[in-house]
Amino acid sequence: MLGITGTVFFYLQDRLYGVFDFFGVTLPAIFSDVVGHPSLSLFLLQRSVYLLGAIGFICLTITLVKRLPHRPWKTLVINIIALFLILTSGGLGVLYVLHFKKIEAEREVYVSVFNTYAERPKVDISAYEIDITPRGERLEAESRLRVRNKQKNEIESVILYLNPGLKIITIEQAGKILDFHREQQVIEIFQKLRAGEEAEYVLKYEGGIEENICYTDVEEKDFMSHPAGKTFYFRYGKRYAFLSDTYTLLTPECIWYPVAESPVSPANPYSIRKDFANYKLTVRYTGNKVVLSQGKRVCGEGKVIFTDTIPFCGISLTIGAYETKAVSVDSTDYELYYFRGHDDFMVHFDALQDTLPAIIREIRADLEVVKNRNYPFRKFCMVEVPLSFTGYIRNWKGYSEHVMPELVFIPERGLRTQADFRAMGFRLKNWREEGELLDAKDVQAGMIKNYVKTTFVNENSSDENGWGQSTEVNKLNIGAMFYGFCGYLSDPDFPVIDIAFSTLQNITENIQRRWYFGPLITDQQRAIIYLQDHNFQTALSDKNLKPQVLYEILKLKSNNLKYFITAQVAPGEFEAFLKSFNETHIFEEVTFTEFARQFNKRFGIDLLPFVHQWYTTDRPAELMLNNVEVNSVVVDDFTKYQVRFKVYNRSKVEGILTVKIEEGGGGQRGFRPERREAERNNNLHNYIIPPQSAWKIKIINDERPGRVSINTNVSANLPSEYMYNFSKVDREVTDTLSGLFPVDTLLFTAGPGEIIVDNEDPGFHVLETNTRHKLKDLFRKEEEDKYQNFFPWKFPSRWTAVINSNCYGKPVHSAVYKAKGVGANKVQWVTTIPKDNYYEVFIWNPKFENWNWRRRNRGHEGHAQTYVVGYEEEEENITVDLGQEENGWVSLGNFYFPAGKVSVTLSDNVSAGFAMADAVKFTLINKK
Repeated sequence: MLGITGTVFFYLQDRLYGVFDFFGVTLPAIFSDVVGHPSLSLFLLQRSVYLLGAIGFICLTITLVKRLPHRPWKTLVINIIALFLILTSGGLGVLYVLHFKKIEAEREVYVSVFNTYAERPKVDISAYEIDITPRGERLEAESRLRVRNKQKNEIESVILYLNPGLKIITIEQAGKILDFHREQQVIEIFQKLRAGEEAEYVLKYEGGIEENICYTDVEEKDFMSHPAGKTFYFRYGKRYAFLSDTYTLLTPECIWYPVAESPVSPANPYSIRKDFANYKLTVRYTGNKVVLSQGKRVCGEGKVIFTDTIPFCGISLTIGAYETKAVSVDSTDYELYYFRGHDDFMVHFDALQDTLPAIIREIRADLEVVKNRNYPFRKFCMVEVPLSFTGYIRNWKGYSEHVMPELVFIPERGLRTQADFRAMGFRLKNWREEGELLDAKDVQAGMIKNYVKTTFVNENSSDENGWGQSTEVNKLNIGAMFYGFCGYLSDPDFPVIDIAFSTLQNITENIQRRWYFGPLITDQQRAIIYLQDHNFQTALSDKNLKPQVLYEILKLKSNNLKYFITAQVAPGEFEAFLKSFNETHIFEEVTFTEFARQFNKRFGIDLLPFVHQWYTTDRPAELMLNNVEVNSVVVDDFTKYQVRFKVYNRSKVEGILTVKIEEGGGGQRGFRPERREAERNNNLHNYIIPPQSAWKIKIINDERPGRVSINTNVSANLPSEYMYNFSKVDREVTDTLSGLFPVDTLLFTAGPGEIIVDNEDPGFHVLETNTRHKLKDLFRKEEEDKYQNFFPWKFPSRWTAVINSNCYGKPVHSAVYKAKGVGANKVQWVTTIPKDNYYEVFIWNPKFENWNWRRRNRGHEGHAQTYVVGYEEEEENITVDLGQEENGWVSLGNFYFPAGKVSVTLSDNVSAGFAMADAVKFTLINKK
């Protein structure tokens, strides 16, 4: 019984939409103060399955008791009741599953319709006049659209999109009713438009909002699931739109007004364009709730009007029982809308009445420097929304529906953000430097700055602990207000170019590494492995690729594009060009060809050939590094430091190398994570390495480097980053040069008479007898990764490949390891000696930094491994204590090998907790 319970709880509870979840742990069970439970009827339906089933089985248990009944007919009645309850329970379970099956079927239809009309030529909408009257769970609306055919040819009909729950009453043009065809969310108006021709349509419609039309590009398992929060382990539920007398929230994702460009294109998501249009929204509402939307609000008799001269790429509508706090700073309105009674946070900011404008001005100035853009809108509104309101960050879009032009939707009571201001204030008071006095204003100002940074600026969500292999992207990141909502780069050959440029500007160099302890590789590592034999174009259309991995690919490729440019253009000049280009073309669609033309005119660099390679190449560069060192050098009577190393690109494509110099004494204590971006850029150097060439790179640095990180970016190298610590610098040189200097590629070839067999080579074999499978293997949800990370607290029971910069490899630095055994499981390196001779045999010692973490404060723990060198009928045993050796080649001794097969064998019978196997080298001693 315990086995069945464990199997269901750990492996089946999320199958069939949670119908097997007898504990109900995967179901949302949180009530909002505003909208209540996100799906109460569905919750009660699933719980009724187990309530009725349990009562039925209890009744059956009563009849199984061995006793003489006073009235035998009662046993029959109890059995009938039990059977009825059990059958009813099963029926309710079927209804529960059918509910989700119906949703899936509806979404399949919506996806099919989206794909059917995806390639049809579309018009552009330049202006909207929307008049809407909310009536409970329905709305009545009239939308006036001014459209234009910007296609080069005449179009046969006008395609528009509208929520399928909204019924079209009429479509008119200049008082004439037009014929149209409606297929789910698509409206086809039977009217031709010549190239460049404009038209104006008036659509009248009414009805409710169908939420299942939202996010049809999201996988069904993600759309249906209710993942738990990481700060508070609760299931919040999912709602994508609200329309009721109690509360209303409509975003462009639910298509609550007609649009010319579909919100999603499931078959080709990166083909979605942006329509920048001027909006006038009239909301006819006479209740006592607050009406919110983009633009300037003017309240009239029985209506609220929103207008603005700034074109938006979409608008939202919110109607709720809000209280408001507002302040105007430098002609920008900053507004906070929170539900009535949710003002608990105000007590923590009671000392900022006079200084709040100065704090806001400082935060904005810092943010505009980091983003390299001026905030483009006239207001910034933080709006509290029900906790169950859900948005997804799609890679092709770059932002979620939590962030709109001028508005950011914050979860109810600040949950899923770092809104525990009491604890935050306590930390700030206790983290002050010795002798520093902080008054209430200083603490509260620090709290506001910290909240803005973690909630609206950080790339990763604050609703995570930061120790997992996957990071949750911050849905409240307002980067889109500076990039995505301000313009659009279009190119049919490179549809991802717009989001790539937004990404390379929105993500910043973070000198603080995100620590992850676990055997599974991270999504970033998976992204690098994927790009070993796939190109960017393939990744964008690969339905089997996890969204988290695709996001990491997008970041890698975006940074690769950025580093290609900044290897030839000073970062400050590139940022100035981007800022000027954006200001010139703000709220416009511009072709990438025009962008590249202006870039070439400014810097003399043609981006188009590189971008084509960047998008289509599926065989990245292979870069080899050696002789990384730091020396002191005297320049103009000042002691400076020279970082130098050699690099060889043995592939047929360009490689891009990034060198990051971190000042200090090496290790974490020397890091300065709070240094300004400009200072970090001075310590970040990018180099383009031409194919099949070798170079010596020299860098002069003012301060002593504590750590040098060399990143090969998008390359065949695994891992892609190599870190070198320098606790001290003893050697002084006279060479004051810096830059790239060609060297002979022979420096990177194997020496004469050397034979190397790595664990990645065909000559390496795993001889394993441990073939047992665990119960969990039967329920494995996905294929295991080829590689893992070394994990010092739990060793695998089978030989497992790990990647680490300490391992040997060209270009994959990997090894295999497993838990200590009795010698039954072995690995073997095999090669062929060309002729009789003496050879010295070496093994590579990975020497992980965390080698002894399992036993602290116990002194040195030996790591003796015994290698068996075999040739012809002879075998010799050599034991080496790897714990006493340095990282690199370790000699096993000299051997006389006759021509023919030679092997080196290692078993899992070692002195330490695990056995490790990497590479073996045979070096010719003398020639015959």
